[in-house]
Amino acid sequence: MVSKQADPYVKLHLLPGASKSNKLRSHTIPKTSNPDFNETLTYYGLSDQDMARKTLRLTVLDEDRFGCDFLGEARVALKQVSPHETKRIKINLEKRINLADDEVKGEAEKGKLLLSLKYSTQRSALIVGVVRCAHLPSMDSNGFSDPYVKVQLKPDPTYKKYRTAVKWRNLNPEFNEEFLFEVRRNELPKKLLDIRVYDKDVGRSDDFIGGLQLSQDSTGTELRHWYDALQYPDRRHDRWHQLQSLSGK
Repeated sequence: MVSKQADPYVKLHLLPGASKSNKLRSHTIPKTSNPDFNETLTYYGLSDQDMARKTLRLTVLDEDRFGCDFLGEARVALKQVSPHETKRIKINLEKRINLADDEVKGEAEKGKLLLSLKYSTQRSALIVGVVRCAHLPSMDSNGFSDPYVKVQLKPDPTYKKYRTAVKWRNLNPEFNEEFLFEVRRNELPKKLLDIRVYDKDVGRSDDFIGGLQLSQDSTGTELRHWYDALQYPDRRHDRWHQLQSLSGK
């Protein structure tokens, strides 16, 4: 319950590392002390490690013409929820809890990318899907980024390079674009798939945010994803990847 004649809404952050990229908020429910939101807010790209160590911070605020007033907050450890489980949790709102330094700073992440791979035997081509990014860092003074993604299969004598559309003012962009590289399946072990995320800037060079490379020389999730695409053709393989610093352009 919130105060009489409030216009409440709920703001969500993930801790540690609260930032604009992991902030979600509900709609505002006008003039009520017992709001019924009935909304589903989604965080993309959370790993098992995230679920084990991160906490969801929920802050209830009263919106007015001059800003917002604090009404209460609560926290839920994500480890309370099992995979593929829908769980209802009743929690009491508390007074404002000051954030510790480690909760604010967290780890410096470059964000994540959901990538799909499919080798089509009918088309003799590797189909690369850039699905979405999540939790990208802010690269611009307005607190946002204007991301797009470049995709290249190397080596390639034609230097063919694809790029997605730019998603303006977005730290969790959804692209849903696919690119086709004609290549024989037996040549794929000699190839390297290069994915790079940039922040579009007008009048100056674009900022590199982060990227990943998939090949038979990769390790971890990159190697498993590349192996699945080569070993199991004609099936779409989707996997989240952590963006990294890469050399070159």
